[in-house]
Amino acid sequence: MGPDFDTASLSHLKTFFARPEQWAARNFSLSKNSFVLADSCSQRLVLYKGPVAFSGKLKNIGPLRLRLLRGELQLQTLTFATHTVNNGTSRGHTAATSVEIKNLSAEQPLLLDHWTAIDFSASADAVWLMEFAKSPQYATCVTFDAASARPERVSLLYHSHSRLFNYIEVLARSACEHSQLALLKLAESSLDELAWRAIEGLHHRSPALATRQIHKFATAHPSEVVRNRCAALVRQVGVQGV
Repeated sequence: MGPDFDTASLSHLKTFFARPEQWAARNFSLSKNSFVLADSCSQRLVLYKGPVAFSGKLKNIGPLRLRLLRGELQLQTLTFATHTVNNGTSRGHTAATSVEIKNLSAEQPLLLDHWTAIDFSASADAVWLMEFAKSPQYATCVTFDAASARPERVSLLYHSHSRLFNYIEVLARSACEHSQLALLKLAESSLDELAWRAIEGLHHRSPALATRQIHKFATAHPSEVVRNRCAALVRQVGVQGV
């Protein structure tokens, strides 16, 4: 059995890595400083090692749990809030706190939520675990500048969601019924931009179908931003039709 967040120790990890026939086919490295110990549809356990220097950027990558096994580890943290802008048709992000520095103690787990952006500084001998909770509810990564605490970039947290944008483009160019059904399903996503891209894909294939869905989504959609965008389009068409 592979390591887990709560019981993994340095001796356990040494034993684990000493038998590559048990892990080489299913585990993988993210970078020279990290290794994925376990991965599932609901969570990912990653082993990290130093040295690491602060990058000047903070990102939210949670919710997650963190446990230092050895060495020194500092975190820069910043709590932020999300709000709607442009009459509710877009989302904005603002820092709710200044950047703070935390010194972590070994073997004391730290829980970080989705609304906390972080950056690391670790000693050369540092080893720590991070267990990420995967959830479509928390799929947006916001990058903040450490000096100004201002947001610089918004991206999708999971590569699987990023790949869906390319998939939508393929579906929009397809002519089969199954691809249209897939677009309809993606248009119901709770992720603002993913759902909107799927609606645009529907419009490319069938403007009439897209119009019906826009009227429907104006009052019933899991994303507030998508509801507001659809409602704005419905109002715009209504005014133009007068």
